[in-house]
Amino acid sequence: MQVKLIKFKNIFIPENRQRKEFDPQYIVDIANSIERNGLINLPVLTVNKGGDTATLVAGECRLKGMEWLWNMSGTLKYSGELIPEGMVPYQE
Repeated sequence: MQVKLIKFKNIFIPENRQRKEFDPQYIVDIANSIERNGLINLPVLTVNKGGDTATLVAGECRLKGMEWLWNMSGTLKYSGELIPEGMVPYQE
């Protein structure tokens, strides 16, 4: 499968998700792990027709960790490749 990128702001997170609260320290820990080790598991998205928007299926904590990294001027890599700020890698 080919890895593609989508803008973070174009990912819709449904309100009826199972997890409603997030431990801020857990998000920081995920962000630090992503920066140190790279993104290991991609968020799971359902990409809408046209490919410019998507709905999150799984990986909300990873998304929040990625957002935290960008806000702290951190870097994000997947498979050794630098991911541009504000972009989220996914597989179709």
